Amino acid sequence: MSFRLEHVQIVFFSGTGGSKRIAVTFRDELLKWGSVVNLVELGGSCKDQIHEPTSGNADFYILIFPVYAFDAPGLIYRWIEAQKGDLSGKEAAVISMTVAKRWRRKGLLLFMTE
Repeated sequence: MSFRLEHVQIVFFSGTGGSKRIAVTFRDELLKWGSVVNLVELGGSCKDQIHEPTSGNADFYILIFPVYAFDAPGLIYRWIEAQKGDLSGKEAAVISMTVAKRWRRKGLLLFMTE
């Protein structure tokens, strides 16, 4: 049995650019597989998108966001609420991101792997 995603909507919030990089990578890979992909950025210059449904006719959703205080940012919740039930019965992947930390004598060293 093969699994094919016809139309995917990727919704993301990126405070520092990390989540955006992940969202763009997913988009690029899904396009290679022949999926139709709609990329929706919440926040920044796209704040108005939260208030209008953007789900359209996607059959799969990917939500990507950083973890703030052990929770999703409010923008993610507001986007979901703005869909007014259009997401009911739809399949989704939720990707929440956090930063790995390692302490050193001179302070906090943050690192990321590709």
